[in-house]
Order: sequence, then C-alpha cells, then structure tokens
Amino acid sequence: MRTPVLLVSGQTDTDAVTRVLARDPGTVVVTHRFDGHIVMRSVAGMRGVTETVLELAHGCVSCTIRDDLLVLLRKLHRRDDVGRIVLHLEPWLEADPICWAINTVPVRVGPDSSMVRPRVTSRLPEWSAAWTARTGWNRRSATTNLRMAGRWRRW
Repeated sequence: MRTPVLLVSGQTDTDAVTRVLARDPGTVVVTHRFDGHIVMRSVAGMRGVTETVLELAHGCVSCTIRDDLLVLLRKLHRRDDVGRIVLHLEPWLEADPICWAINTVPVRVGPDSSMVRPRVTSRLPEWSAAWTARTGWNRRSATTNLRMAGRWRRW
C-alpha cells in the first residue's frame, strides 16, 4: 500500500495547516529548517520528535533536503505506525522539484512511486484573497485590463 505524502508549501501561515494535519493519528510531520549554517530536520509523530543535523550537499540547501527526503520517505513508509507523511516546506522551497524527485529519481534506498504518493497543498487561496482586498483587484478589472492590453497590441 502506498503512503500518502502531503507537501505543505506557501508564503503564509503554513504552520496552521500543518498543525491541523498533524492531529490525525498515524501522521508524521517532517520539517527542514535552514539557519544559515546547518539544515535541521525534525520528524514529529506518535513516537515523539526527533531532530537531526544534516550536512550540506555541495553547499546546496535544496539538494540537501531533496536527498535527505528520498531516503527518509522509504524509512517512514516501512514503519507500521505511519499512515500519512506531511512535508512542511520552507516558504522559499518549491514543491514541484520534490514531487518530481520522488516520482523519477532512482535512489537505491529511496522511495519509488509504488511506495509513496505525493500531493501538494498550499495557502494560495488565503494569500490571493488578502492580496485582492489590498489592491482592489477583481475578475472584472482583470478582464478589462486584458482586453485593453489586447487592443494596445493591435495598434
């Protein structure tokens, strides 16, 4: 059976989303934090919280996190007490490359698509609602602006 992997990413309040998801039994939350010098991985679940310091892979934080996840996901998938894995990503870290790596990068001890099933969630609706309220943007004004842009192109 494949273990669902939920990637939580976004610029605003992803902590609240992660807290709600972590309430379900069998959920493990994996977080990577970079403080400027080291990458700290924390895994929180029914067994408690474990933290691990990771060495930077050739000075690249994204590569370090991706490489760590490919091995960690297989280990978590094999645990009986894990029913879902939540990856809480840093605001600057993109979810797409991680999903791509899970599905395609061949790693001897890493996951393959038969073990885990990545899904992405984001705080985009809340961000866009706040942005539209602040800027006064709406669908009608966007349509008008696009039409005007089209007219200008024809001239």
